[in-house]
Amino acid sequence: MQHQYNDDATNDPGPACWESDSARECAEVMQKYRVSSVPVVDAHNRLVGVITDRDLALRIVAAGRAASTRIGEIIPRGIKYRSVV
Repeated sequence: MQHQYNDDATNDPGPACWESDSARECAEVMQKYRVSSVPVVDAHNRLVGVITDRDLALRIVAAGRAASTRIGEIIPRGIKYRSVV
């Protein structure tokens, strides 16, 4: 499974996780690309959130949840953004 997301602004693929990915899979993507956060996309490649290494530490490890927990269960929802022109 390819973990990339095309940003419409740059059309440059970057690392991403699907909301159906496990916390372990997402951590592996972060490790592979040497990043501390990645966008989370749905099955239609639409942005649904952002997950950080801190989210994984607090919402998975510290909360005693399994590494198999799906990212969609723990990502913050309701992204607010502002377009910069």
